[in-house]
Amino acid sequence: MFIQVSDQRLGNVYTFETPDGSRAVYCSKARTLMDAVYDWSRFDSLPQAYEWILAGIVEDPQLAGQLVDSTTKYGNQATIRRIGYLLDTLDQPPRLLGKLQSALNRSKALIPWIAGNPKRGRVNRAWGVIVNDAKYPTGGSGRPHLRQLLPTDRINFLQRKLTSCCDRSSSWCFRKVTWQADADFYRH
Repeated sequence: MFIQVSDQRLGNVYTFETPDGSRAVYCSKARTLMDAVYDWSRFDSLPQAYEWILAGIVEDPQLAGQLVDSTTKYGNQATIRRIGYLLDTLDQPPRLLGKLQSALNRSKALIPWIAGNPKRGRVNRAWGVIVNDAKYPTGGSGRPHLRQLLPTDRINFLQRKLTSCCDRSSSWCFRKVTWQADADFYRH
């Protein structure tokens, strides 16, 4: 599937040459995960995108920094808030959270953590997010980590899907396979 996007949102891509000499372009893992949060309404990807991000960070802790860079450069305010809140619940380094906080505009408006769910739940004022899914913690010290809320076999399954997908040549493949991962996991 191809979608039209503004030129400012293009970037964070890689190119490679196929065996037949053609050049192919694909998104980085961080950019694809950020797009899953940014384009949630198009792909119906929330809250699964949060689990994909979690699995990616569990597999490669450097992904958090790459995700922050992609989010500050290509994300909108809602995406920055959602990813900032997620990384805060995972106790990421303050310098990463600070980069996201500095990219936010001052606003008292609140957005739902799970878009499409009713705007009822606890409020995280630091990120301006209404935590409208009881499965997710409010973040900060003394609270459970999001990774504690997912079963180990679920994390391992998502890690395998993320790894196998990113070895392939297109972001479309990555999106299709990782989103299919949920259906595959629950079928087994």
